[in-house]
Formats: sequence, C-alpha cells, structure tokens
Amino acid sequence: MNAAIVFQSIKAHAKSAFFVGLGLSAVALMFAGLYDNMKHQIDTFSNILPDGIEAIIGNLATANTPEGWLSIELFAIFVPIGLSILGVVYGSSLIGREEESGTLELLLAGPTTRMKLVAQKFLALAKLLAIPALLLCLAVYIGTVWFPFSPDMGHVLAACASGWMLGLAFGSITFAAQAITGRRGIATAVGAGLFTALWLLNILSRLLDDWKDYEVFSIFYYFNNPGVLVDGMDWSKFMVLVSVVFVGFVLALFGLRKRDVGV
Repeated sequence: MNAAIVFQSIKAHAKSAFFVGLGLSAVALMFAGLYDNMKHQIDTFSNILPDGIEAIIGNLATANTPEGWLSIELFAIFVPIGLSILGVVYGSSLIGREEESGTLELLLAGPTTRMKLVAQKFLALAKLLAIPALLLCLAVYIGTVWFPFSPDMGHVLAACASGWMLGLAFGSITFAAQAITGRRGIATAVGAGLFTALWLLNILSRLLDDWKDYEVFSIFYYFNNPGVLVDGMDWSKFMVLVSVVFVGFVLALFGLRKRDVGV
C-alpha cells in the first residue's frame, strides 16, 4: 500500500479533524466541570422538561451518574452530529477533490490501481475520523483529573469508538456515492440527506409511540446512546455499524472500478 497517498490525504484534511476534536473536547471538559454542581438539580430539570426536548438532548433520567451526564447533549447531539457531518465531508472529498482538480487521472496513470486507491483513501477516512474521537476520549480523562468527575473510562472509550464508527458509516456511504457517480455534489447530497432523514427518524421514534418500531431503521439507534455509556459496549449494535461501513467500502471499490475516469 502506498503510504504517501494515505499521508497526503490525512495532511490535507487533518486541520478540520483537529478543530472538531478540540471543539468536542472543550464541551466534554465543560460537562465534567459542571457535573458536581448540577447532579443534584437533574431530577428537577427532568420533571419540567417536555418530552420533545428529552428526545433531542437525551434521557435526563440517567443523568445523575457521570456516564449518564455525558450521554445528554454531548453524546446525544454534539458527538453524533460532529462526527457524522465530518464523515460526509471527508467521504465526498477524499477522491472527489482530486477528481475535480484532474489529479485523479495522474494517480491512476502510475502503479496505483483503482482498488488500491480506494483502499488507501478509505484508510485515510478512517484515520481522520479517529482523530476527534480520540481527542474527545482524552478530554474526558483529563476531566476526571481536573474535576470531581469519575465516569467508567471503559464505557467512555466504547462510546467514542461507537461515535467513530457512526461517522465512518456516513463517511463510507458518501464515499461510495462519490466513487459510483463521480460527482462530489451528488455524494454530499446523498450523505447529508441520509443523515437528516435518519436523525429525524431517530427523534420521532422516541417521541411517538406509533413510530417506536421504526427506530431500528435509523443508524443512530446502533450508536446506542445512552446504553453504551451506562452499560458498556453492545457488540451486536456496534457490528451493525461495522457492517454498514463494510458495505460502503465494497460499493466504493466496485463503483470506481467500473466507472470511466479517463484512464
């Protein structure tokens, strides 16, 4: 495998990955610092907040523990949105930007085959999305040192891994759409549209009893918040995310292989 292609791809996008990671880390440290003062007021907030708000920010009934506290807002909103959007952006641009600039043909004119190029770009996608997930996990650990805050770090690591895989799932779908169509805009629309639809389905399935059975059709269900923070990794749900990533990767392999790119 040509490590130079992976390195250059990461280098071109690393700044945004670090900024997202730093943003998530700042929120995590804020949550860690607030927990000791807020934990005794959570029941009051839980009683006055409407169900619609809890469907978005997370279940306040679990928030009186450090793990449950992290599951509201941070892992209910910031982590899934941040990593999923980052996945869509990277999925559409890792090959798409080079295709638009005309450098894709130059890469494929050398010893790199189409399938190797897809594998290298996909590895870069996975590594880029790992950056904010790892920074977030590190920030939570720092929060346990700085503040009276002691979540199970094994559960936190599992939640960060689930967030990474969620972002990679949306990234792989977008990546496949770009490889198949050759259109960066179409790929972005596919990824963003799917994200929006499944996010709304996830919220509606929590709000409406009639929609409860449909929650399994949303990829956010398998992100498993707050379950992964409170109870640890649910490997069956995690493997669903892995399966989506694998399918996206295979579709991208065959999509670019069959498409005319001028080489």
